[in-house]
Amino acid sequence: MGMSQDEVGAILGSADNCGKTMGTMACTWGNEDSKHVKIVFMGDKAVTFTYDGLK
Repeated sequence: MGMSQDEVGAILGSADNCGKTMGTMACTWGNEDSKHVKIVFMGDKAVTFTYDGLK
């Protein structure tokens, strides 16, 4: 939490999908139908994240 999109990208690599909605940027690494991490950024800072299929 609190990391910039560039800091997250340095760890996870390039996001597979990003989309803007109501002042936020939601980026997904992986496939939302299987293994993935989804991080929501507000003001270029990570504010929430979810994941599925990871051990």
